[in-house]
Amino acid sequence: MSKPLCIAVDWGTSNLRVYLIDHDGKVMAEQASDQGMLSLAQGDFEPVLSDLIQPWLHHQVPVLMAGMVGSRSGWQEVPYLECPLGLDGLATQLHQLDTALPIAVYIVPGVKGVGAAGQVDVMRGEETQLLGLWGAHSDSDGPMTFCLPGTHCKWGQLDQSRLEGFSTVMTGELFALLCQHSSLAKGQADSASQFDQDWFDAGVILAEEQGGLMHQLFTVRSRTVTGELPASGLASYLSGILIGTDVLANLDLCDNRHLYLIGSDTVSARYQRVLSRFAVDVSQLTAKDASVQGFVALARSAQAQGVTL
Repeated sequence: MSKPLCIAVDWGTSNLRVYLIDHDGKVMAEQASDQGMLSLAQGDFEPVLSDLIQPWLHHQVPVLMAGMVGSRSGWQEVPYLECPLGLDGLATQLHQLDTALPIAVYIVPGVKGVGAAGQVDVMRGEETQLLGLWGAHSDSDGPMTFCLPGTHCKWGQLDQSRLEGFSTVMTGELFALLCQHSSLAKGQADSASQFDQDWFDAGVILAEEQGGLMHQLFTVRSRTVTGELPASGLASYLSGILIGTDVLANLDLCDNRHLYLIGSDTVSARYQRVLSRFAVDVSQLTAKDASVQGFVALARSAQAQGVTL
């Protein structure tokens, strides 16, 4: 049996996932919790982590943590690294925490760059997933265009292991806010769990038309009250408008007509459906697989470069 390499921690705003990973890059054990950053006080982070990884401490392997745990509101703020950035150099920039745990604990720094609007943009956690993406496709020729759909969707390009640039789009958060709190979908929150392919496509088609997003969003309301849009198709139609707008705004990145998606199967399938309308081929990697492989690359790179873990 392969020996453990590290304990990997993906600590986000709402959720926490921990993995015991072996030297072959396989997950030996895992735990999940809803104790994300927003639910914790400053003194809660170490006890929560300690409880989850207690059964693995005897392996005496380091803990690598990525995500919002390194933000200003997380366990400890870790400064962003500047983009463009060679992701294979992340291993030399790990930030060690002072804890009572009997093993070393590190936070992976996030990345800061300039987005499409010429303003500052940031990521935490996605840099580790992108390192995993590059590891899975290190034989790729030329730049790799990526999209990480989710609450805050990331678009950008890798050239080998170098993150050239990225932009964040609030597609997922806007969808959730509109479904839960707007007059557009009032009383129809349950429809968000359903998927109507035809109404999703109708939303995508509308996103290609004139009027702009602010006008197109109101058609969710107008088409509902006039009986044209059934309740069962409302969320799918709204999703189509938002994802269609997102893809169209970033389509120029896909000049080689290929894109790498990192995300859940459900959301990635919707992006892939839209991208196929514009003849863009897609390779998909789940967020879990990308994170795990990114942590493996970090641990191996740190050891190879003589970083004490």
